[in-house]
Amino acid sequence: MSWHTDPDDLQRRALNLVRIMVESDLSATQLGKMMHNLSYSLADELKIQQLISDTFARKSPATLYKRARALWKYFEWMQGGYSQSLHLSEDRIYQYVCHLREQNCAPTSAQSFIEALNFFSSLIGFVSCDIGLAISARVKGVVHTLSLQKRQLKQARALRVTEVAALEELVLQPASPVLSIMAGFFLFCVMNCCRFNDAQFAENLTLDVTDDTVILHAGTCQHKTATTADKRTTLLPLVCLGHVFAEESWASKWVMLMQAEGWSDDRSYLLPAYREYTGQWLSRKMTSGEGSLWLRECLAAKDFEVLDDIVLPTTHSCKATLLSWLAKSGKFEMIERQILGHHLDRPSVSALTYGRQNFIPILTKVALLLRRINDGSFAPDAQVSRIVRQSLAQMEEESQRLAEQMGLQSRVEEQDDSASEAADQEDIEIAASRVVPVEELRQVAVDDPATYEQHRLSGVIHLIMDDGRFACGRVRSLNYLSCEPVSVFGTPLCEQCRNSHFANRGS
Repeated sequence: MSWHTDPDDLQRRALNLVRIMVESDLSATQLGKMMHNLSYSLADELKIQQLISDTFARKSPATLYKRARALWKYFEWMQGGYSQSLHLSEDRIYQYVCHLREQNCAPTSAQSFIEALNFFSSLIGFVSCDIGLAISARVKGVVHTLSLQKRQLKQARALRVTEVAALEELVLQPASPVLSIMAGFFLFCVMNCCRFNDAQFAENLTLDVTDDTVILHAGTCQHKTATTADKRTTLLPLVCLGHVFAEESWASKWVMLMQAEGWSDDRSYLLPAYREYTGQWLSRKMTSGEGSLWLRECLAAKDFEVLDDIVLPTTHSCKATLLSWLAKSGKFEMIERQILGHHLDRPSVSALTYGRQNFIPILTKVALLLRRINDGSFAPDAQVSRIVRQSLAQMEEESQRLAEQMGLQSRVEEQDDSASEAADQEDIEIAASRVVPVEELRQVAVDDPATYEQHRLSGVIHLIMDDGRFACGRVRSLNYLSCEPVSVFGTPLCEQCRNSHFANRGS
């Protein structure tokens, strides 16, 4: 196994490569010209080192090393037949990518070189040409043809239910403290839906216990999405359930095991690497590659058979597990899965960062989902057709139960309504007549609709006289319609027409 390199070592190696390439021709880059102005005396060496360090301070060591290695390969190729290696041109860039294609290099080598040019163009500034124009259509065509040869990307599979249960059992029944601590860390990644490296930098682990419910709180600033200075100083909350399928809490047991090993909070990482030959924890953090091997070792300790049709799990399987279960259940909205997976749109990031309460309703639903898995009503490892069929059966059952409840309720309401409908209507009429007399309501029952017309807007009826006018003196027009009795309480009558009506009846 190759020796693990820490970030500081990667940065030193990358900056050394960059300095060699820049110093080969100080006039080829803006950074080289700055170094030339400081290179008159040996006393300025510290200033030159500080200049290079400040130029690349915002870039992560891994990215810087990857880009420097890609440009270094071009630099070595240029040293073989050209001078002025960093005096770039469209023709030289095209010849180099054609060289990569002829030598059957890696399919991504040309793309990495183009990315390195854009990367260093914004940092050291190439003087000879504009990189945007130098990367022409024919250069992009060669990069495209090479990229098509790349093998198909395969996603890491999610852990099976039995595998997650085995990790939980390994923590609760620690036959080997080393494997139990590692299994607890893998469960920490599973329940938080976080990357292996993000979980490595978790800090301030706190247990929140109420009866048999345990919540594990933590946070991290060094996560993959921390690409700016603001994000690198903002805590990403990690909140998860402290129990999966067993009644006992794996989180409480895991914290106790780490305390028994004498671990302190002085480390900048959570899980150190382990040397099996000496049986000791090392003074560096465990890498994701080592974590994949130890994850398989933990599962092998529970006598899991490796089937030919089952892909071996990796550390990224831990992040995909719970998210896969939530998607298959169909009970979780997209925003809920994004919150658990720590992938949110820009306007929603602050709400997640500063509001741990966002996890409360989601964790409640997750706990209910785990109960369904535990009692067998939901099987996330089943075939897709079986999951769909089971979901349809549950929907039909719920629909039938709801229909029965609504039918029973409607029958009860119909019986109540039929028995009291007439009585209620009579009570309303009696109550209205007792409160206000008919004369004061200005409402009368229309006994002869042909002798009245009703205003189309106000609804007030008027008595028609023989002269073509109303009894109140108003002129008949298109705004008045034939009157029809529409209410058992009568129809509102014009006050002046009412006086004439009662006067005529009295006479």
